[in-house]
Amino acid sequence: MQSFEVAIIGGGPAGLSTALFLANAAPHLVERIIVLEKAHYPREKVCAGGIGVRGDRLLETIGVRIDVPSVPITTLSMRTAHGHATASLPHLGRVVRRIEFDHALAQTVRARGIRVADGVKVESLQRVSDGYELDTALGRLSARVVVGADGVTGITRRALGLSASSYRAQVIELDTEAVASDPARSALHFDHFDPAFTGYAWDFPTLVAGKPLVCRGVYHLKLPGQHNDIQQVLSERLRARGLDITRYRNKRFAECGFEPHRSYAAPNLVLVGEAAGIDAFSGEGIAQALEYGAFAGYYLAEKLSSNDCTFSDWSTRFARNPVGFDLAAREWWMRIYFGRARIPIERHLASRPAYVQCIADLLAGAHNAANWHFLQALGAATLDVATRGTTHAVQSALKKLREPTSRSL
Repeated sequence: MQSFEVAIIGGGPAGLSTALFLANAAPHLVERIIVLEKAHYPREKVCAGGIGVRGDRLLETIGVRIDVPSVPITTLSMRTAHGHATASLPHLGRVVRRIEFDHALAQTVRARGIRVADGVKVESLQRVSDGYELDTALGRLSARVVVGADGVTGITRRALGLSASSYRAQVIELDTEAVASDPARSALHFDHFDPAFTGYAWDFPTLVAGKPLVCRGVYHLKLPGQHNDIQQVLSERLRARGLDITRYRNKRFAECGFEPHRSYAAPNLVLVGEAAGIDAFSGEGIAQALEYGAFAGYYLAEKLSSNDCTFSDWSTRFARNPVGFDLAAREWWMRIYFGRARIPIERHLASRPAYVQCIADLLAGAHNAANWHFLQALGAATLDVATRGTTHAVQSALKKLREPTSRSL
């Protein structure tokens, strides 16, 4: 039976980056790490492909640059029922195709001496005294630590005994030619078109086999009482642009949202990326997956060196890390936005570009308390308006937020 220190189940950005950051922090473990991916690279992964520049910058801290065809993004565009606002940064991010990005990332992991076994499905996990034993297409393996990066329905989430997330999302996307009404190809466009719809539509520029196309889709967070036909929603949006949904390949997938009150670790087992949960408000995945991997890699290096695989402080440490703080703050924002305060929030987003600029900063990587305090003040103020029907709280908040120390833009 082959034995490893760390077996990572799932070869997407979260799993592969965990391997990279762990090997960077503990080079002596390089040959004792294995990544198990059930599909063969290059394999398709349904995803809009947007990466906030913070993801690329994080990889650059360990000397990694994933050079694949991509569309540079400098503008964030947001439309609501109450108006349209944009924000710009010189380097906001880029749009990639996951079939290319994940393959290149796996090749980088291999180039650093880490074993990546693709086409290898994990059939079962058994807890043993010193870790886990895994039944795989390679045979039976043992690992002191298992990292679950195998998504919403993966085996590791079940092994941890997690019930279904309260925040479940359905997504549909397709790739079409551009139309005259599309925003510039340097923009990520989000359309919160209906205050009664818990989600949004998007239009992202993309490159498919070198051809400039537009990835269009609908993200729907299925909160209680929300059951919408997202294919019909997308079809109507396409029809308004002179496009016929039946001409394009429809791709669907599911997501689950991160819940701050849950524990995503147990002795010898941790979850990262989609297996733990994504930002349920925006559905953003790639940059956060890389951030998950960086946290997990450095955390595991420390714990393995001290021979402590209880992982009893995982939740506390994660909450203090920028990605944990970011996910918790977004979960808070999601509950406010999709509650009674949505309409006043959307009015302020449309009328004050500074709010959208703040969101762009966060996408780019400004994980600082000032930015989140800015958005939290907006959310709290508009919630007060929605519940008490006054404008005094918003006026007070706006006066405070105009002070230079109240935000980082």
